[in-house]
Amino acid sequence: MERKDSRDDIVFRQAFNENREMLERLAYFSVRDKETARDIVSSTFLKLWETRERIDMDRFLPYIYISVKNACINYRRDSAAHRNVYDNIRQREQSAMEFYTKAIESCNPAELYVEDILSICRERLENYPPLLRLIYIKRVVEGLSYKEIAEALDISVKKVDNSLQFVLKDLRIALADYLHIFMLMALAATVRI
Repeated sequence: MERKDSRDDIVFRQAFNENREMLERLAYFSVRDKETARDIVSSTFLKLWETRERIDMDRFLPYIYISVKNACINYRRDSAAHRNVYDNIRQREQSAMEFYTKAIESCNPAELYVEDILSICRERLENYPPLLRLIYIKRVVEGLSYKEIAEALDISVKKVDNSLQFVLKDLRIALADYLHIFMLMALAATVRI
């Protein structure tokens, strides 16, 4: 069964057809985007269509004009709020990226692992026999030659050599996880970017 259009429905459609372009131009001056202006006018007419029974059709034109104007104001306010939120998020991300960039630039990879490496070395040295530990300390810390260590401890140079080879091999095994870092640092020192 076909519904007969009431006088108000006909007036409403006529008002839409006659005023749509003018209202879209009005909206465009507020929002500066043709598609958005068209959407605002269409959605405003749709809302009014849904409540047309409560609208005095004799005062329709001022009513639709004010409705479109208010929709444009709401759009601009919402756009500004969205833009502020977006700008705030972008500014925070930029600050975080600057912080991380500075942290990376100021970071020396060797310094990151120094404590771990020293801890492993201390632990290994504490487990060595006293003579072995003393030979290593005299060589590495005091900088004595093999001959000077042998004379100071009254042992052979071969004993010093074998002891240091053992310690270095043991430390190399204990620090194997850090070998790639040393290799990367050595490579970075030779290649200038």
